[in-house]
Amino acid sequence: MKRLKSSNKCSLEEKIKKYEDRLNELDEMLEDPSVSTNSAKLNEISKEQNDISKKLDDLMLQWEELSDQL
Repeated sequence: MKRLKSSNKCSLEEKIKKYEDRLNELDEMLEDPSVSTNSAKLNEISKEQNDISKKLDDLMLQWEELSDQL
């Protein structure tokens, strides 16, 4: 059972890393002048950032719960 929890924690960490990397990519996109002057693109990036942030919050809670159990 402990091995399963440990493997779930690793899987969560991989997902968290993937989402954090994507947030960094989006932040870099916002620095591009062609993006910062395009309101449609800004809205699209903002929405994706919000979606990812919510997912990250959920994943971090799950990670904390698994960490407490190990």
